[in-house]
Parts: sequence; C-alpha cells; structure tokens
Amino acid sequence: MSSNLRIKLKPISWIRCISLVVLLLGIASASAAENTVVVGVLIDGPAQRELIPLEALQTEVRALLGNEFKVAFSKAKQLDGGWTVSGIKDAAERLLVDPEVDIILANGLVSSHVLATRETLRKPVIATVVADPVLQELPSKDGGSGRKNLVYLADDHTVGSDLELFHSLIQFERLAILTDTLFLNALPDLPSVTDDARQRLGIAISLVPLAESAEQTLKAIPDDVDAVYVPPLPRFDRASMQTLARGFIERGLPSFSLWGRDSLELGLLMTGTGRNVDVRRIARRVALNLQAILLGEDAGDLKVALRQPEKLAINMRTARAIGYSPTWETREQALLLFEDDDPEQSNKLTLIDAMQTALRNNLALEIEKVARDIAYDDIARARSGLLPQINLNSSLVGIDEDRANPLGQPERLARASVSGTQLIYSEDVRANYDISRLLGEAQDEALAVAVLDTLLTTSSAYLQLLLAGAQEMVIASNVGVTQRNLELAEERLRIGQVGRGDVLRWQSELAID
Repeated sequence: MSSNLRIKLKPISWIRCISLVVLLLGIASASAAENTVVVGVLIDGPAQRELIPLEALQTEVRALLGNEFKVAFSKAKQLDGGWTVSGIKDAAERLLVDPEVDIILANGLVSSHVLATRETLRKPVIATVVADPVLQELPSKDGGSGRKNLVYLADDHTVGSDLELFHSLIQFERLAILTDTLFLNALPDLPSVTDDARQRLGIAISLVPLAESAEQTLKAIPDDVDAVYVPPLPRFDRASMQTLARGFIERGLPSFSLWGRDSLELGLLMTGTGRNVDVRRIARRVALNLQAILLGEDAGDLKVALRQPEKLAINMRTARAIGYSPTWETREQALLLFEDDDPEQSNKLTLIDAMQTALRNNLALEIEKVARDIAYDDIARARSGLLPQINLNSSLVGIDEDRANPLGQPERLARASVSGTQLIYSEDVRANYDISRLLGEAQDEALAVAVLDTLLTTSSAYLQLLLAGAQEMVIASNVGVTQRNLELAEERLRIGQVGRGDVLRWQSELAID
C-alpha cells in the first residue's frame, strides 16, 4: 500500500508581488542614498569664464574615487553669490546649515576667501581658488590650514613675486592693477598691502576698479601708466578679454597675467605660470583631498601647498605689436607662444632665393663687375691703334675790310683738308692689344670665380643656418627635459626621497644645456 503526499500552495496575487518589489527597491534606494556623498558648490557669481571648470573637477573626482565612494554634484546644491560679498556669505551659510550637503567646494576667488577666513566650519570645506594666501591672510599651520574642516589650495608664488618678475623684464615706473570691486570689498586692506611693492620696486601703483565692459575699463586706466597687471577676470568672456588685450596693444602697454597661459592666448603679453597642466593638477588635488576627507582625515590637517612649477611664457605676437623684444637669456628660458607667427617671416627664404639675393647685393661682386668693364675699355683703346686713322682739318681766317685786297689778302679765307692713314705693322701696338685682350679674358674668369664664390658662401651659410636651427631645437628640447627633471628632483628632495646631490646634478646639466 502506498500513499502520495500532496502539498497545495496558495497562489500569490500580482498586487502582493508588485508591493514586494517596490518595497525591496525602496530599501535599496534608501541604502544607496545613505552612502552617497553630496557635494555643495559655491561660486562668486555666474561666470563668463570658469577659472577651474566644475566639469574638470567632477571628472577627476569620478576617475579617482571610482566605485569606492558615490559622490553627487547636485545642481540644486550649486549656489552663487550674485557677485556680492553679502550674497556669497548668505549662500555659504545656506550650504553650511543644509543637512543634505556633506562637503562644500568653494570654486571662486571670493567664495574661497570667505569660507577660508571663517572662524568655524560645520562641515568640510575645500577652497580651490586662492590668488595669494599671504595677501589674503589665510590660516596656516604645519603645512595645512590648521583650522578644523578647512583645506585650500595655494601655490608658492605670490602677487609680489609676479610683480618682481614683471618689473625685471619690463622696467616700468607706473603700474596699473585691474581689480574687481567684489575683491576690493572682500579685502578692504588691499590698497595698503600694495605699499610694500611700491617701496620695494620703487614704482607707483594705481588700483583700477573693473568696469562693466572692457571698453570702459580701458578708459579708466590712467594715461601715464606704462604697464598693466591683470588678475583673474571671470566676469569677462573671451571676447571681452580680447578687447582688453587689443586696447593694451594699441596703447603700447605690456601686460602680465596672474592666471596663466589661457590669458596669453587671448592677447596678453606674459605670465609666470605658463604651463597648460595647471587646471588638471588643481582638479586632481581637489579629488585627492575629497578622498582623504571621506576616508576620515580632518581637512585642517591636509597639506595646502600645491607647488606650480614656474614657467615664464611670452606671447610673441603681442610682443612684436608693442615693440617688446626679450633678451636672449629670456628667450632661452621662456615659453614663446606664436614665435613662428611673425608676418615678416611669412615668406620663407629658399636656397635659390638666397643665392639670387646674394648675387644682387654682394658689393665684392659689384667691384669685380666694374673691374671687368674697365678691362673692356682698355681693350677698346688698345684696338684703336690698329684701325685706320682719318684726320679732318679746317680753318677760317678773317681780317679787317681796309686791309684786305683782291689780289693778295682776301677779307675771308677758309681752308679744309682730309687725310687718312693705316698702320701696316707695329709690334708694340699689336702686343698692347693682345695683352689687353688677355687681361679682359682674365677679368671675365675672375668675375665668374667671384660669382661661384658668392654662391658657395651663400649656400654654405644657408645650410649652416639650417643646421644651427636644428641643433638649437634639439638643445632647447634638452633644456626642457632637464628643467622637468630638476623640478622632479626638487620635489623628491622636498619629500625626502633623494639627497641634495641629485638636485645639484640637474642644476649642473641645466647650466651646461
């Protein structure tokens, strides 16, 4: 006898299934939301040109953190201060008290200054844009800010070092510094700070507030100014910056940019931070700081120094327009933009063109041509002795009427005679002609030799110039590589990885190059 055990299951309704799925998804979403770090962003105002593009910061953060942390840059948490100090302070306070914001990223010059100078911060703050930590009197202790929840990025070059470099290259006496009114309001002691630069360099400094447009700003610059220092101007778009640069050029004013190479490509003259990788390095450092904070480190203990290797860069197109010519030493050390964009060199000189120009303008060759013409004149004179000679003589005699008589002496008497001779043989005349002819042929050969010598000298000089140019490019490349190796050695020395000898070695190599 056998028995079968059957279990009957009640079917689950579709409503119950959907409810269960929704419940599970809600739990998963809540768990994911709890693990997501929300970054609030504070900027000074709607910028025409971002100094540190937020997109670059987001890219570096995502590339570094990967799946380790979920970081959200919500647009709802991106606030601007409307280009006023009070507006920036209000927006900063809103982000500080917002419970949904975990970390604040200050991505503006004044917003970074406002948050970095607060006595207390409720949550971690990363300030990305610092013009001059000394000038702004930012907190500093043991390489960090020393203030809880605060880390900022500051390189070791200052406005003072920029002005010294600018003055060493352009011996100006009256300098105009363009200043945003917002920055003046945030730093009311800024005019007194410039007194140190006045005394140290022996120059006069005029602070020129930024106007609504580039044209109005140019009109506000005093007429007796002979140089301009240009800080970051995020309110001006690229077209306005180009207008500003053209105005400097029309007035023959050398300009120095605080914010690097991008301004040079818009028309300013020079900068002390001419490397293209600055923005990327800043964005990567922000990502590293964010990772360290998420791993539990206090922002106040993180290092604030971000050493940007100094590299003088000069816009040669602007330099030519205002009549500025860098010294050879400056040209060897600086990055020269638009160097090959010289309109005077637009027509390249080929080897054939060089030879033809040399033949037209060589004075020694002209002397040989004159000597040949003289020799041909000597041949003509020597040959004249061998040719038939024709002599024509005439005379007219007149006397007073009372002395004249028909039989003896007429009042008017005219005589004419023609004679001809032909040399049959003369050894001296024949020898003189032969010698002159040979000397003329010799002078022809001398002229041909002079022409060939000129062509040889010109072609040799042309090829030597090309060789020297190629060697210069190789050596300049070596200088660049050596400079980068020196910078790496100095960084390794700073962190204790190598000794002083490695730095001295690359300094010696740089001197040789």
